[in-house]
Amino acid sequence: MRNVCVFFCLAACALPLFAGKAFIQPKAGPADADGWESYDTPYVLTQQGAKDVSPGLVSPEAAVVHFFAGLMRKDACYKQALPSPVPQDVQETLQEYASWTFTKIVLLKRKQCEPGTYWILLDMAIDIQGKQETGQDEITVTERDGKWYVVEPPC
Repeated sequence: MRNVCVFFCLAACALPLFAGKAFIQPKAGPADADGWESYDTPYVLTQQGAKDVSPGLVSPEAAVVHFFAGLMRKDACYKQALPSPVPQDVQETLQEYASWTFTKIVLLKRKQCEPGTYWILLDMAIDIQGKQETGQDEITVTERDGKWYVVEPPC
């Protein structure tokens, strides 16, 4: 039975890396004076929409959506968007997330902070132990071996 469960989890999490289901890459406009590129149409991820999206790690935006969709579904697929080994500070942030429920994530704009690394500004709605919170924060993603990973989630 255990082998069946392991196979199911691996199959369920690995397939979306190639499927790219329901994800449309947002197009970024020209950079402003501070280097931020606003998305022509911000990408909105809700709990309902997270059920049908697992874009993989093909772009900075895809990695962010893959990460948060897994957290919203409360499955382990979000871990695919993390580097290996997972840095201690990221592990601590994930422990804090244990009491959080992400209800909405909006990708607003991005900024290349160094080659192969972007900050993406998010608008977030979160339920923290029954209290609704909203706000904006950045997430940092970096490219390694042709895939993008979340190296600094918002906290």
